[in-house]
Amino acid sequence: MKPISPVRCVIYDCDGVYSIRSIIMRDSIIGLCGPGRAPVRPEELPFLHMHTVQEALPFLFPANRTLVKKAQQFILTINPNDFIPYMKMEPNLLEALDT
Repeated sequence: MKPISPVRCVIYDCDGVYSIRSIIMRDSIIGLCGPGRAPVRPEELPFLHMHTVQEALPFLFPANRTLVKKAQQFILTINPNDFIPYMKMEPNLLEALDT
């Protein structure tokens, strides 16, 4: 069967990418590790959505390396499976995969 387009393969890189709901759940890290830090603000979401947790922590706690280290240690205790209920499938994902 001849391909209908020159595209022969599409790779979805999904590791480490959370939906907005899951990013908001990072507030649990802030709450436990950063007393006085406000919850994630809407204008912070684009950065958090596009960066790893390790990149996000210095962004969330820019003036406090101690809190960054504390949050990094706390993250090691988190079970990623706990975040699954907060993830949201992108619209049309299943149709795209079927295609």
